[in-house]
Amino acid sequence: MNSVRETLRSTVASLTDAEATKALDFIKRLRDGHPEPMLAELLADEPAILVPPEPFMPLSALEAIEGSGAPASELLVRDRR
Repeated sequence: MNSVRETLRSTVASLTDAEATKALDFIKRLRDGHPEPMLAELLADEPAILVPPEPFMPLSALEAIEGSGAPASELLVRDRR
């Protein structure tokens, strides 16, 4: 079984120069701790993925709904016994 490094070496060997340049840029940014801009650039070329122009606002906290009766998980456990 190939190790991760062996798999990486064989994958890198099959890259075009343009792909290798993108991969190297991504690795450098990953090591610096700032891969997000590169990820957005890479994903922008994918037609199935829409990269939003700005980060999403954080979602507000939701309050849990209090229901009556037994919880569904408890009912499932009872049914299986």
